[in-house]
Parts: sequence; structure tokens; C-alpha cells
Amino acid sequence: MKRLTVLLLALLLTLTLCSCNTKEETSDNDEPKVTNTDNQTDIKAEDTNEETENNADETDEAIEFTRGTVTNNTYESKYAGLGIELDDTWTFSSDEEINTLMGIAGDLSGDEQRKALIEALAITDMVAINPNAYSVVVTFEKNLPSVLKTISMDTVMDNTIASTKSTYENLGVTDTQIEKTTVNIQGEEFNAIRMKVNYMGVDMYQSMIMKKCYGHIAAIAITSTEEDIFDDIVSKMYIVK
Repeated sequence: MKRLTVLLLALLLTLTLCSCNTKEETSDNDEPKVTNTDNQTDIKAEDTNEETENNADETDEAIEFTRGTVTNNTYESKYAGLGIELDDTWTFSSDEEINTLMGIAGDLSGDEQRKALIEALAITDMVAINPNAYSVVVTFEKNLPSVLKTISMDTVMDNTIASTKSTYENLGVTDTQIEKTTVNIQGEEFNAIRMKVNYMGVDMYQSMIMKKCYGHIAAIAITSTEEDIFDDIVSKMYIVK
């Protein structure tokens, strides 16, 4: 039960991105049309003359989203430019299991509008769980190029923190300790959020590393109980060229 709770909270943390970082630049009359099948998302929006800023790589070339791969307990995403090598105590979820968990996490999110945004915009690419109730989740939030071009990562983090606090309040948790920070992975610096909450009498440690990549914001959520495993997991991450 504790493992499931940790996993759902990790999913919920990454999914808070979808309820806070698209609406600032999108009016009620300009919402994109969305179709979503089998954990893959396509968004059709009105044409724009604005150039696409591909943020992390500072290039205007459009890059098509591709899912990461898992080989011998190593996850790699060329799209995000990140990988993580876990030992054999970790188990990776299948796409079917991920879709089931996404549905449950969406129900926990608090309201139907937020759940609809999650279903439309979130692509959960990898879920890994450890017997000690540790989890790592990689989610991509689909966004409009015009939004990603103008929104800063500092704003993304502020919005995510506010949305996270709101989500936990809906779950009856009012004491959330959250801080913004950065993390270094093989010489490259990434934005991150670290937090501690007490959920149903259990101390939960959650962290999320975030990165803009082309038409998405990538979020890597790390969740554990009783002890903070953030530094250990970060040590297992590497840059994918």
C-alpha cells in the first residue's frame, strides 16, 4: 500500500505542471484541440507566426517528440537529453500499468478541469518503483511553442509550487515544506523543487527536476518515505547526447 501511495504521489507531483503552466498564455477562446490515445498526445492549435524557441538547445529547428527507452534497467530520453541507470531492485512499469496509474492520479488531482488537462497534456514516459517505497517518474507536459518561448523556468517552478500546495490541500495536507533549488548533472545545471509533506501520518520526500525541451517541459519526480533519496538518484543520472 505504501508503494502505491508513493507512486501515485510522484505522478501527482509531475502532473501539477499540466494545471498551471499552459493557461497563462492561452485564453479561453484559444484553447488547443486535443486527442489522446495510449499515452501519446497530439495537440492541434491555430497557426502562429511566432518562431519556436527550443529553449535548452537554443535552436529554431522543430524537433518531434519521441519516447525514451528502457534497456537493462537504464532509461534514456534523447528528447530530454537525460538518462538514469537504476539497479536491479527497481521495476519499470508497462505502458498499460502507467495508463492505469495515470487515471488514478488524475482522480486524485482535485477537479474535473484539472483532470482533463492531465489527460490532454501529460505524457508519462517512465515509471520505476523500488521495494523500499521509492519511485522515479518521468513525465512530459505538452505545451504551445509560443508559451514555452515566453515563460521562464522560474515562473514554471513558482506556478508548480502553487499548484502542488493546492493539490495537497485538496488531499487534506496543509503543512508542505517546499523550496526551489538547482541540481548539477555531469556539469549541466537544472532547475529543481524539493519538498517534504506528511501524508496520512507518513513523511514523504519529493523532488522534481524540470527542463524545457522543444515543445514540452520534462519533469523527473523522485519520491520516497522516511529518508530523502534525491542525491542518490541524481548521482545515477547522466546527460544523453
